Amino acid sequence: MKLADALKNAGIETLTGPKNPGDTEITEITLNSQNVKPGSLFIAIEGNVTDGHMYAASAVKKGAAALLLEKISEEIEHLGVPVAKTADSRYAASIVASNFHNHPSLSMKVVGVTGTNGKTTVAHMIEAGWKTDEINTGLLGTIENRYMGTTEASSLTTPDPIDFTRMLRKMKDAGVTNVALEVSSHALDLRRVDGCHFDAAIFTNLTQDHLDYHKTLEEYFRAKERLFSEILERSAKKELFSIINVDDPLADKISVPKRSQKVTFSTKKKDSVVFAQDFILDSSGIKATLATPWGKVELDSKVMGEHNLYNMMAATGTLLCLGSSTETTGRALSKLTRIPGRLEKIENPLDIDVFVDYAHTPDALENVLKCLKPFCTEKLITIVGCGGDRDRGKRPLMATVGLRYSDMLIVTSDNPRTEDPERIIEDMTEGIDLRDPGVMVITDREEAIKHAVDMAECADTILIAGKGHEDYQIIGTEKIHFDDRKTAEKYLKARYGREL
Repeated sequence: MKLADALKNAGIETLTGPKNPGDTEITEITLNSQNVKPGSLFIAIEGNVTDGHMYAASAVKKGAAALLLEKISEEIEHLGVPVAKTADSRYAASIVASNFHNHPSLSMKVVGVTGTNGKTTVAHMIEAGWKTDEINTGLLGTIENRYMGTTEASSLTTPDPIDFTRMLRKMKDAGVTNVALEVSSHALDLRRVDGCHFDAAIFTNLTQDHLDYHKTLEEYFRAKERLFSEILERSAKKELFSIINVDDPLADKISVPKRSQKVTFSTKKKDSVVFAQDFILDSSGIKATLATPWGKVELDSKVMGEHNLYNMMAATGTLLCLGSSTETTGRALSKLTRIPGRLEKIENPLDIDVFVDYAHTPDALENVLKCLKPFCTEKLITIVGCGGDRDRGKRPLMATVGLRYSDMLIVTSDNPRTEDPERIIEDMTEGIDLRDPGVMVITDREEAIKHAVDMAECADTILIAGKGHEDYQIIGTEKIHFDDRKTAEKYLKARYGREL
């Protein structure tokens, strides 16, 4: 591809270099100087840890055919390759990636899900609906990326713009027509999906999270809101849909594009587009009738909890406005029984209900505990920790929520990263009387799970919260294999063996 074509609409201020720099042939684009090959366009981004501009010269030595920068020094001017200047390398990278891969999102229906909680579940529900309709579907998210029988590990909820667009192109080339993807607040703030043309955007909810990065709840909300007010607004698709949880206090602050159809969902507001007319939430799951302009959707699902009813309403609104039938939608959502690490039940012969859930925010933890508590005939034992090098403000809130709903709260470690796990636990238990017999501190996460399994009695419920599908612990800067589900299974089997 010619450089001028790659840079089209990318906010380029100047393009300098040898004669006719726009005619330079580009064979690859990269943000990482270590990945530069002959013919690459190297895009320098100033990050929190390092500044890509420091590696511009070395990128040229490795064969970079052109540079895209925010800052141009005298040294760079003499490197002998075309240099494009922009005020925002992150935005430019997204647009360039889309140009380079021939705008794959324009050839598919693309749905983006954002919000604090529910992104993974809603994306999986939409995927289930499309698959029931025998639509070639792609999924990009926290757990994994998958399409047409191919599954790839996911390291980020939303990849960097180069990898993200490359993945969309791979999906398109494989025959995918519909894509559901999770869009994190980090991705929105860092403009990773600015080059994507969405058909629909979903807002699930917003509660405290990631304030180590966004600093304030208002900044966090504004990052989420960009998916609607800026990215969906720029979409070249003919029909646009904004699917909004109007029971969330911040819903009214979302600037829905004027040419977008607003599809609201609610359990409280009868005039919402998707309204939970009747519903029963119990230990067997969710039974509900959703009233919509397309007709009623009947749900009879083994998935539990009010929060999952909201997730189903979000998926329902999306599927219906993109062409699925009420019958197919209801059948698909009713059949979906398991999403990895989301209230995932660990089967065992001890008559102890053990659940693993990804809940790592106060609101998510409260939703899960409120779901489980009414069905606990005996004790509810909750294991919870907080990640290191992350939002310290939510730490005491997590423990307080756990204590409010649990008969026994075990505070433990959860991805301490470079922080002292004991310090994190001190933050969590601030204001809690550790002499309370209903509170325990067991720093080692495996030991905490073992203790919960060993102390549980017949008909007790154990919730292991925070890591869900993750199969690692980050201690220091090292990622160590650790899976809450496998660990619980190990000690459940060991206990059952002892009691035979």
